[in-house]
Amino acid sequence: MKRITAPRSRVITLLVLATLVVIGVVTVTASAAIRRSAAPSSPTCSIASVAGAWGQNFDGSTNQGVLVLFAGAGRIAIDSQGNVSGTETSTPWFGGPSSVLTVTGTLSMNADCTGTLTLHLYEQSGALQRTEVWAVVYVANQMAMRGTLASLTNSGGFNVSNATATLNADKVFPPTGQ
Repeated sequence: MKRITAPRSRVITLLVLATLVVIGVVTVTASAAIRRSAAPSSPTCSIASVAGAWGQNFDGSTNQGVLVLFAGAGRIAIDSQGNVSGTETSTPWFGGPSSVLTVTGTLSMNADCTGTLTLHLYEQSGALQRTEVWAVVYVANQMAMRGTLASLTNSGGFNVSNATATLNADKVFPPTGQ
């Protein structure tokens, strides 16, 4: 029987190519592992992590046959159970002079930093003026909140359609007591 042998240069070339393939696979695998470990972790938010004093402003409009613009600014406090309290000065949503309103409400949070802020706004006499529900997201390491109006109910319990608004809030620094 005749022995088949490959030229020595071909064997060396195949060994070099096999070595390069192994090095390439190891490099790609190691690079992927480094990227996975260096990837930023998903944010984890909680009511306790966003608790504190917040300065906020909002603006928007309603259109119930006539376009009405509104705006306001205020300060709210969120406690570690999600209870909200504060005051705001706003132009009225339904006409009339600006007023200072008392704010109470609740915050519900998701771990992905989104949440729902439900606010009840009362006139100084104690009469409910409106209820606002905001879809919010916390950004900038939970030092800022952005929101959009999800629903608006007037003092008579009527859901106001065609209302749109945006909310911007920043944590008051340094944080103060509730």
